[in-house]
Amino acid sequence: MNVTPAILALGLIVMVDACLTAKPRQLPNQIITSVMNDLCSSGCSDEQRANYQRNIRFELHDLDGDRIAEIFVYVRHPDWCGNHFNCAYSVFQRRQDGYRLIASAYPGLHVSNRVTHGYRDLESRHDIGVCVFPNRSLGRDVFINVLRYDGTQYKATDLGEQCRKPVPAPRFQSAASNKSLDASGGRVFRNLIHPAMLD
Repeated sequence: MNVTPAILALGLIVMVDACLTAKPRQLPNQIITSVMNDLCSSGCSDEQRANYQRNIRFELHDLDGDRIAEIFVYVRHPDWCGNHFNCAYSVFQRRQDGYRLIASAYPGLHVSNRVTHGYRDLESRHDIGVCVFPNRSLGRDVFINVLRYDGTQYKATDLGEQCRKPVPAPRFQSAASNKSLDASGGRVFRNLIHPAMLD
């Protein structure tokens, strides 16, 4: 069989594209180390460190349209989330030389359809409690921050406290099992990525 250089080059391009756009099935060591160093910057016992690492969760969202998902990481643990789903996220972007932190320390991140400097805006919703709408229906009292990309990283603008309609509990991928749970730890969803395995 005679294979031309053009066909070989096309095959190589397809393979490289597949590698760059593939979703990670596990959380890379560099990200786990960065998150754990941040969590334990003031010190952690071995037990705390192991507990936090078991509770690392992540989500994948393509923020800049390059088909390479950014990785949203948080630790689902009462020490870092409080009574509500207010877990602080760290957002990492994949580069040729590893991963770069582009946003951190904001709870409940949601990806917006608005774009700034080629990146989708993020909205942080910090649950405060319950509020009442004028029609007397209940809502969620939340503090809102909008994060916009400035060409290097995300910067926040405070929108303040707002009464919002309740939203479904976010799904997360468990580092401890191959199951996706809602924020209450209840329902199981399909199509999971197991992040506990390392590179």
